[in-house]
Amino acid sequence: MNPFAQNVTGGKKRTQQQNKCLHSYLTQVAAEMDAAGLDMRAVITVPIKPTLENVKHEMFKPVMRKTFPGVESTTELTTIQMQEVYEGFNAAIAQSLGISGDWPNYENKGEIQ
Repeated sequence: MNPFAQNVTGGKKRTQQQNKCLHSYLTQVAAEMDAAGLDMRAVITVPIKPTLENVKHEMFKPVMRKTFPGVESTTELTTIQMQEVYEGFNAAIAQSLGISGDWPNYENKGEIQ
């Protein structure tokens, strides 16, 4: 159960000003965390369910950027680079998490069986 979840209904959609305030606040928090030498991975203690999007953005893409500095999107990778990033990422999660996966192949049309 999420200790931060609240069952709040009603009200209007958040305002543009609230969004600006949120971004300003989070910018301050980020600056203070950075100044304190904190790493987000060591700070977040709320359970976050792994999904395609957060695994891609928070795990795969950092490996991609370290492997190929200057590359910001998977769309910029060559076929050879994509395979290299996969191999590095798969090896890293095998070592640190004890899990790994085979790269989907042409016979199964890119789907995990």
